[in-house]
Amino acid sequence: PPLNNLLLLLCLVLVIYREVSASRSIDERMNDMSLQDKIGQMTQCDLSLLLESDSNGMKKVSQKKADRYVGQLGVGSVFNAPLGGVVWTAAEFRKNIYTIQESAKKYN
Repeated sequence: PPLNNLLLLLCLVLVIYREVSASRSIDERMNDMSLQDKIGQMTQCDLSLLLESDSNGMKKVSQKKADRYVGQLGVGSVFNAPLGGVVWTAAEFRKNIYTIQESAKKYN
């Protein structure tokens, strides 16, 4: 029936519009990024690069290191592997991830 064809055509137009719109948005973002930003976003570091020991010998994310690597250099991803015997409770994990997130927000 003609109504079904019209609905199908309308859905197709909407899908194409969304694809074109999304592509334009991605292209605009990529054009706004410097080469350093693009390289940073493709870089993944290991969590151990950001760690330091506190006064009790416990490992924690260093704000200074997070600022340098995630904030200033724009490292796009931090690989979280249980290396070096670092074992955190859920609350400690959240606190350390928050430190990394704050560095990313501070510089971007």
